[in-house]
Order: sequence, then structure tokens, then C-alpha cells
Amino acid sequence: MYRLIFMDGREIPADAPVSKSGYSVGHWDGDELVVETGRIASGTFMNNGFNHSDNIRMTERFQMSQDGQVLALTQVYEDPEVFSGLASRYMAFQKRAGEYVYPYECDPSFGH
Repeated sequence: MYRLIFMDGREIPADAPVSKSGYSVGHWDGDELVVETGRIASGTFMNNGFNHSDNIRMTERFQMSQDGQVLALTQVYEDPEVFSGLASRYMAFQKRAGEYVYPYECDPSFGH
């Protein structure tokens, strides 16, 4: 699965196909990368204990720590069909010398 983030100022097209990774557009807000994603197929992107509809919208904010050792990610979800308000989660990724993120198969239907 690949995820493309369009950084050219476009909006999420209303007629974009619904898919596992959705349709993402991004921009810089100072030193934060802000990514808006919509058109995410229900139940495919958030395989961490809650369901969502095809109408979920996710806003992500990525920011590197001042020492360059931690990449912080905040995700905020809006889905009026599922949540009465907003839902969010925070993750921090620590840089470790000699460790890399390699491509991996992220399709939850594999092996089932």
C-alpha cells in the first residue's frame, strides 16, 4: 500500500475514489507538516480498536523535535457518523542510529 500526499495546494476532490489510504493533501505551517486526508474506506485505516465511516477526515501534524531525535505526530479524526466530537491520538518516533523503516505489507486482509 502506498500513500501519496499532494503538496501543490489542491483540495481533496469530492469525486476521488474511496480507498484504504484515502486522498491526502498537505502543506507546511511553519515547521509543522499538516496533512488532511479524506475518502478513507470505512474500517481500513484505523485498525486500532475503533470503527469509522467512509466520511472520516483525518488531520495529521508532524513536527521534528529541536534536537532532531523525535518525530511527533498528532492525528485528529472527525467523523460525525461515528463520533459526537473529535477523536485524536499522539505518537512519537525516536530516531535510533542504524535503524530504518523498511517497506512492509500493511493490508489487514492478508493472512486472514
